[in-house]
Amino acid sequence: MFYPESLSGVISPTTIVLSPLTLALMEDSGWYAANYTYAKVSPWGHGVGCDFVNEACLVKENGVTVVPDYGKGFFCTKSSQRGCSPSHNFKMACTLKDYDVYVSQPNPPTYFQYFAPENPGFGGLVQADYCPLFGSIYRSDAYELDCRLEENQNVIFDQWYEEFGPTSVCLETSSNTGRCYKSFCAYEDFQFIFYVGNQKFVCEEDFQQFEITSAIEFLTTTVTCPRLSQVCPDMFCPANCAGRGICNFESAVEINGTLNVRPRCECFDKNDTTPACSESLVLDGKYIANGDGLGSSSNKGFFDALKKVFTDDPNTWSTASWIWASAIFVIFLLLVLCVFSTLCCSRTKKIEKQTPLAYTERDYGYHSPPRGNSYYYDSHYGAPPPSRGRRH
Repeated sequence: MFYPESLSGVISPTTIVLSPLTLALMEDSGWYAANYTYAKVSPWGHGVGCDFVNEACLVKENGVTVVPDYGKGFFCTKSSQRGCSPSHNFKMACTLKDYDVYVSQPNPPTYFQYFAPENPGFGGLVQADYCPLFGSIYRSDAYELDCRLEENQNVIFDQWYEEFGPTSVCLETSSNTGRCYKSFCAYEDFQFIFYVGNQKFVCEEDFQQFEITSAIEFLTTTVTCPRLSQVCPDMFCPANCAGRGICNFESAVEINGTLNVRPRCECFDKNDTTPACSESLVLDGKYIANGDGLGSSSNKGFFDALKKVFTDDPNTWSTASWIWASAIFVIFLLLVLCVFSTLCCSRTKKIEKQTPLAYTERDYGYHSPPRGNSYYYDSHYGAPPPSRGRRH
C-alpha cells in the first residue's frame, strides 16, 4: 500500500518519496515540526479509489490474468513487459518471476496465486504480496533509465524523438517499452501536456492514446497518457493537505464561469485558504500555472542541431550540434583525401606512359637474349630487343 514511501519496508530502486504521511508521522511524535513544502505526494495508488486497497492487484477475465482498471499504470502481467516507475521518472521492467525455478523460495500462497491454475509459481515481490509491478531495472545502472538526466539523451539518432531533461517523464507505448518525453502539469487547466518531436499533445483524460510517427516515416507507435493523479500527484491537494485538512475529490470549482470538479483541500482551520492548508504549491518547472505560454512545438526536430551548425554561434551549440560539426569536418577531410589521391594516381600513370624504352648493349652485354625467356623481357621491358647476332 505504501510501496515507494521513504519509510516503507518494500525497496523501490528508483522512486523514494518523502511524503506528507511520513512528515505527519514525525510531527505527531512531538519531536519535529514539519515543513510540508518539501513533501511530495506519493503517486502509488493516489486518487485511484478504495478498490486499489480492498481488491486484488490482478484479476481473471475469461480465464486470463489481467490488470484491472484501478491497477493500470502500477501492475503488470509479463516478465518481458516494460513500462514506467510509479512516479513516471524512470523506465522500468516488470518484477514478475517464476518461483518454481527458485528452489530456496516456495511458491506464492494460494491466496496470492494470481496466475493459477496454469502458472501457480508466477508472482512478484514477496513484500508486495506477490503483485508484479514496474519496479525492476534492466540496465546495470538505474540512472541510465532516468528521464530527467540530459546525459541519457541519444544525441546521434532517435527515431522516436525521445527527450531527456528536468521536466521529462516516462510514458508507456504500444511498442512494449516506456519512452521519455518533455512534459508539464498545467495546474490551473488541470491537464497533462507532453511533446513528441515538434508535436504538442494535451491529455484531457486518463489513458488517452495518441498515434505518433517516427523519423522513419512508415513506422508508427501509440503513446498512452498516464493517470493524471499518478504523473501529477501534487495537483491533487498539494502536500495531501499537510495533515491539516481533508482532500475532497468531488469539490466543485468555478473556472471562467463554469463549475469544474477539482480535488481541493478542505482545511480544518476555516480561515486557512492556502491550497495545501499550510503553504501553496511550489511551481518547480514541471508544475506550471497553465499551458497558455507553451508553444505548439518544442522545436526539437532531428535536423535542428544540424541547422544550428550553420546559423548559431559555436558557444551556444549543444552536444548534438558539435557531433554534427565533427561529422561534417571528417567528411570534408575524406573528400579532400580522395581528390588528392585521384590526382596523384593519374599523374603517376601519365609519367609511366610517356617514358621511352631504351635498349642498350649495357643491358644485354654482347650476347643475344637467352631463348625461351620472353616473359622476362615482356614483364620488365615491354618486348625483347631485336636480335643482333653474336659479335666477334
